[in-house]
Amino acid sequence: MNPFEAFGLWLSGVLAAVLDFVIAIGPLWGAFFATLAIFLETTLFVGIVVPGDTVVMTAATAVHSPGYYLLLLGCVIAGTLGGQSVGFALGRWWGPAIRRSWLGRRLGDATWERAARYVGRRGGIAVFVSRFLPGLHALMP
Repeated sequence: MNPFEAFGLWLSGVLAAVLDFVIAIGPLWGAFFATLAIFLETTLFVGIVVPGDTVVMTAATAVHSPGYYLLLLGCVIAGTLGGQSVGFALGRWWGPAIRRSWLGRRLGDATWERAARYVGRRGGIAVFVSRFLPGLHALMP
């Protein structure tokens, strides 16, 4: 068996275990974990490692009625809005300190100014479009 086949078999086992876990905990806990994942993804860059979209789709496998669907939908919307708001506040509070940090200095003033001009010119639409690009929206302000 080549390494790709071995990885595929391993990944299939992991996915089966995750789906079994989601079904076992039920839709209420699934909605909670989906809300938490989306909140953390849009707040603390967790989406770079574990995309919240994946967690939400996995939680959706436990939905078995329209009521639970609406619960999951409401929770995900609340998690997204809450995470975006907290992420914005963290950026407002810690943004200048990050810019002065080692990483911020390494990026250079030209990069910061270019990013500021871009967000000033296309900020709203850039943030909106990034919501539909998995991975990228973990990096957007």
